Amino acid sequence: MLLRRLGPADRIGAIEFSLGGSNVNIKQFVIIAVICALCALVPVSGYALFDIGAYGGGNYTEYKPGVTKFDSYGGQYGFVAHLNTTGMDLWVIDLEIGIGGFFDRGNFYYTRNYNGYQVNKTSYGPDIRVLVDIPFIIDPYVRGGAAAGEQLDMTDFSIRGNDGSRGEMGHAWGAYYYGGGIDITFFPFLRFFAEYIRYTSTYKEPRNLTFIQNQLNLGLRLNL
Repeated sequence: MLLRRLGPADRIGAIEFSLGGSNVNIKQFVIIAVICALCALVPVSGYALFDIGAYGGGNYTEYKPGVTKFDSYGGQYGFVAHLNTTGMDLWVIDLEIGIGGFFDRGNFYYTRNYNGYQVNKTSYGPDIRVLVDIPFIIDPYVRGGAAAGEQLDMTDFSIRGNDGSRGEMGHAWGAYYYGGGIDITFFPFLRFFAEYIRYTSTYKEPRNLTFIQNQLNLGLRLNL
């Protein structure tokens, strides 16, 4: 490494390093060193204090109003967020435990007596996620929760009853779900995730109605 001073025309008198025939200005060298130091401080693994994600996907739903069963299909989107803490530290594996909430809105379609009908579902409530943080870009997790509130809007009014409503039904704590998936880290604070969720809901009034929804979701999660 050779040091030389620029000519008199350069009033600043910047010092350059000659490295294998290439010149690097001290100011550029300092900037590069600072960037490298900041990158070294960014955690590649370790839990996020807070995360928020958005997802969308499709579903296959077993819909049973009364004694008749319909197989139907549809789609959904939603949001999920958690406050996280670490659980057990197993050598190079950490358990990340998140407690938060979810919002899910979707629909499914079925045919009865040669007529097509649609059911729109909106639900929200608490969500718990347990993620296995391993020293790779892929981390598996499981999550589950219950619907503190759920609303169904149906075009098949006969299922709702003869009370003159728009085919709406709603209840609290009448649904639950569970499932699992994987997180794939693209950047330290941004993750792609894919998951399967099994959502079950049962209504007793005005008539027995049950649906089991099998969701496949893809989404992005921001870790802070």
